[in-house]
Amino acid sequence: MRRVMVLIFLLVMPASAVQWLEQSTEIDVRVGPFVDVSDGYTPETGVALGDADEAELLKQNGAATVDISGAGWAAVANCDGWYDLTLTTDHTDTLGQLTVVVQDDNVCLPVHVSFMVVPSNVWDSMFGSDILHASLYEIDSAGGDQTVDDLADLADNGFDPETNGVLLQDGTGTGQIDLDAGTVLLRSATETQIDNIETDTGTTLDGIVDDILEDTGAYDTDGEYAAAIWNAAVASYGGAGTYGQNVEDILVDTGTTLDGIVDDILEDTGTTLDGIVDDILEDTGTTLDGIVDDILEDTGEIGSSGAGLSAVPWNSDWDAEVESEVDDSIGGGTGTALTAVPWNSDWDSEVQSEVADEIDDNNLNHLMKDAVANNDDMTTEVGDGTVLSNLLSSGSDTSTYVVADDALQAISEGAAGGGATAQQVWEYATRTLTALDEDSTTLDLDGTTVGDVTASVSVDELNGTSIAGTGTQVADAFEYWFDVATPAKTINDAGVAGSGLSAEDVWTYATRTLSALDEDSTTLDIDEAVWGVALPGSFTSGEAGYLLGTNLPLGAGANEWEYTLTSDATGDPISGARVWVTTDVAGDNMVAQDYTNTLGVVTFYLDDGTYYIWRSHSDYTFSNPDTETVP
Repeated sequence: MRRVMVLIFLLVMPASAVQWLEQSTEIDVRVGPFVDVSDGYTPETGVALGDADEAELLKQNGAATVDISGAGWAAVANCDGWYDLTLTTDHTDTLGQLTVVVQDDNVCLPVHVSFMVVPSNVWDSMFGSDILHASLYEIDSAGGDQTVDDLADLADNGFDPETNGVLLQDGTGTGQIDLDAGTVLLRSATETQIDNIETDTGTTLDGIVDDILEDTGAYDTDGEYAAAIWNAAVASYGGAGTYGQNVEDILVDTGTTLDGIVDDILEDTGTTLDGIVDDILEDTGTTLDGIVDDILEDTGEIGSSGAGLSAVPWNSDWDAEVESEVDDSIGGGTGTALTAVPWNSDWDSEVQSEVADEIDDNNLNHLMKDAVANNDDMTTEVGDGTVLSNLLSSGSDTSTYVVADDALQAISEGAAGGGATAQQVWEYATRTLTALDEDSTTLDLDGTTVGDVTASVSVDELNGTSIAGTGTQVADAFEYWFDVATPAKTINDAGVAGSGLSAEDVWTYATRTLSALDEDSTTLDIDEAVWGVALPGSFTSGEAGYLLGTNLPLGAGANEWEYTLTSDATGDPISGARVWVTTDVAGDNMVAQDYTNTLGVVTFYLDDGTYYIWRSHSDYTFSNPDTETVP
């Protein structure tokens, strides 16, 4: 069981009253009475301490006598024979008994006064608001060691000699007080515990106590604490992000010192810091505590980590700084830092809305979805001078485009202004027959042998009109009747105003007149010969069949056939790639070509058979050709 010893100061006082003095404290004490040396009762009112035979202080334990002849000395008013003696801190520095002795054989009887110098704690506990410090080490009684309950009883009930007796044992045993050595012998278990603590912490009990005393006793007053803070080297405590570092930065930048700045302000204003603060508090009717409370209350709305800042209005002054920070984050305004931003599905609706707005703003919605405002003038949707306006109008003036005449369907049906005159159609129809001559039994129609044909073809009339001449040479007849240099012909120059013939009339007429001729007889089926031939076939560069065949981009076959192009690495569709189709592995005979859409798909029109697909794109490399079978 751990024992606790109670060390009690026993203050033994003599029978006569002894005045107590606080150690190391200056005080005025009353000394007297001084009476005449001859009669022993007449008060002496003119005693001078400096003239006395002896004026001494006798301190505790035989210390050297102290001369007080020069100490403060004054007669007590209205009390003859009594004097006030001023004892300094040096006079009261030694604990224990202190005696003042004043003797003058020719003036007065000897006078001496005794005092007891005590520690400040004892003085304050007796005459002030402090309490007497007592250390509890062991509670013991004649009955043996006390228990924790006994200690609790002592705390609850106070000291009762009969029930809570306390016995201080003098000796060198465990828990006893060695009054001669001033020590207490601890129990072995306690010593072991202390040894273990010292071993674990690498310290000693004496060292710990010394550190505590040093740390807690460094500064005794507010002034000492203030001096320690303001006189501390900034470099010792001014780490990055601290107030000390911020203050140091300001002083370095301005080439000043904090003391100098404050001194200049006080000197210029003729004030003191205390005065300034007092004036502010007086003018505002506040206190420092109140100001701090208001600040804490106001800033408390911010909350932890700014949780209370839920509705801060935007300040336009922040724009430039925010834009600068965003530019820095995404790569100096070019977005080079945004290399792997994952798509967020929450962006879908916003992106779709923005794209739709851009499509509408640029009139792209009128290409395939929204009708134009006016078919007679599409300038609002297609601005003059744009690529599309150049396709619609030869003069890049969209307002001149007439749907009924200039639409692709209208052109193909021979509408007025379709771009091909009756004369041009007729000339082309007659040109195809120039290879037929009377010396050959075969017809070479633009490089294609149709079959044996009797050279002499008797043509007596054309569309009910008699043909002059022999009528045996079709070419001569055509040239005769449509020789625009001979105005006497019954049929006027094709395409001339007032002729009464349209391009459609001429084309129907030209093809119809030769429809009875086929290779199985002595007639020629022109429709089949011209439009049934495979292009470009055997036609060569410069010939119409070659030009027509190589410039049909999607092919002219019977099957609508789709081809999808994807990346071998990612499987993603490849858009904008050029794809062309040939019938030979060498790639010489191209029958179709086009570019893939955003889904990587291109559509061709091909007859049944094996084809060779060729691919090209600036960002990809392909192994050409790709062999495909249609359908």
